[in-house]
Order: sequence, then C-alpha cells, then structure tokens
Amino acid sequence: MDVGFDRSMKKSLIWSLKAFVSLGILWYLASDIDWAQVWGLLGKLGWPSLVLAAGLFLIQLTFGAVRWSLIAASIGAYLPWRRAFSLQYIGLFFNLVLPGIVGGDAIRIWQAHKAGMSLGDAFTSVTLERVVTILGVAMMIAFSLPFLFERVGDEIVRTVLSLSVLGILAGTGLLVFLDRMPRTIAHWRVVRGLGKLAGDTRRLFVQPGPLLQVLALAIATQVALAVATYILSLDIEAKVTVWDCLIFIPPVMLVTALPISIGGWGVREITMVTTFAYVGVPVELSLAISVLFGILTLITSLPGGIYWLALKNSRQQV
Repeated sequence: MDVGFDRSMKKSLIWSLKAFVSLGILWYLASDIDWAQVWGLLGKLGWPSLVLAAGLFLIQLTFGAVRWSLIAASIGAYLPWRRAFSLQYIGLFFNLVLPGIVGGDAIRIWQAHKAGMSLGDAFTSVTLERVVTILGVAMMIAFSLPFLFERVGDEIVRTVLSLSVLGILAGTGLLVFLDRMPRTIAHWRVVRGLGKLAGDTRRLFVQPGPLLQVLALAIATQVALAVATYILSLDIEAKVTVWDCLIFIPPVMLVTALPISIGGWGVREITMVTTFAYVGVPVELSLAISVLFGILTLITSLPGGIYWLALKNSRQQV
C-alpha cells in the first residue's frame, strides 16, 4: 500500500472520529434544549460587549506571543514578539480548522522554522509554550480548588480536578528529566528524540526571571479568557459572577485542550453547561455563553487565516 495514501487515510479517520465527537455532543445537548431560546439569547449580545470581549481575546493572544518569545530567548533562540504574534495568530486559525487545539502548533513550528529558527528550537519553544500554558491552567485550578469545592459537591469531579493538577505537575517533572531515564527505556526512540526538549525545559526552569514571567503571562491568559466570558454573560443575564468565571473557565479550557474534537466544539459546550450548572445557570444560558465564546474565537482568528494566505502568496511570487 502507498505510504502517502495510508497516511492520508489515517488522517481522514482521525478527522472523522473527532468530528463525530463534536457533532455527537452537540446533538446530545440539542435533544434537551430549547434552541429558540438559545438563539434569542445570542441576539441579545450588544456591540460594546462583543468589542470588549474580542479585545480581551486579542490581549490573551498577545500574552501568548510574548510568552513564546521569552521561552525562545531562554533556550538561546531568537523570536521577536511581533513575529511570534503573527505566527501565533496563524496557529490560532488552524486550531479551529484542524482536530483538537494542537493542530496549529505544528503550523507554528513549521512557520517559525521557515522564519529562521532551527527545527529543533522551533519544536521545543512551541512545545514549552504549550506546556507553560497548561501549567498556567493547572495553577489557576489549584488556586481556586477551595472555592470550587464550595460550589461543587460531586466527589468524582473534585477528585478528577485534583488528580489533573497533580498529573500536569508530574508530567512536567517527567519532561525535565526525560533525557535521564533509566537505561531500560533510555534507548527508546521517543525518549532519545525528546532529549533536546528535556534539556531546554531545564534551561527554562533554572532561570527564575523568565520562568516567573512566562508563568505570570500564562495565568494572565486564563484571567483574560475568564473575564471575556463574564462580559459575554452580562447581556444575556446569565447571573454568573466574574469570580465564578475565574473558577470554572480554567477547567473548561483544560478539557477543551484535549485533542478529541474539532476546534473544541462540543467538548467546550458540554463542559461549560456542566460546570455552570453548579451555580444554578440554566442549560440554555450556559450553552449560549459557550456558543458566543466559540463564535468570538472564530471571528478573532479569521485574520490569522487571511495573513497566512497573504504570506503564502507573497512567497510564491518570489
């Protein structure tokens, strides 16, 4: 069998499975929801709220670009934050058209390499930026656990969130020492291939200044997304507080980060409906907030696709 054809078939199968997850969850939600009410709620969003929330989305994108630039500098690579911002924007666009939210990372790696970074530095800097982002989410969840437990009485949910935080911390620790594994597994190809990533992770983690900066930016990203969600909830009168959003949005983002859906659709909706139910928000209102969040993400990401096309055309003309 042709290798290229086999690879194409595998990608198509993965895409189909993740589309099935997104559509399946949305269909499940649709079976118990008054969609007329949802559409009516969506129509209540005013331009001031839309513009303000979109501004916060762009601010968190800027935080990500600065974070990536700082990480690149910490491992000895050069990536100006403005260049990082443009590549981050392209990656955001592809996150919506590729399965999960990590598809755009592969685009960022390749574009950073084409911009002059070595392929190894491009891979490790993007991977570390993703690791730090997830660490920021875990830290937000860890800080808010006492307040979250006041709202969530379900022991399973409490346990899953606590184990998720511990798992992220343990996974990061494993990454730091991945090139110092026991001889029994040190010869594995995946372990040898991630040796540079482990070394660069240590380089970042032994520099307190850059490390604190990137972690602060990762937390600020989650705060911006939480506040944007709160703003979207105001016009539809969901009656959630900004504190509720700060507590519940990081877990929503953590679940959405799982590469099991198309652009996070479906997974984000059912997670947001489930979490906001703990503070008495009706399903239709929670779903409206999540759909608004998704639409706003789509709108703010479109310039990234336009920029990528312009960049591609300019290179073809050279």
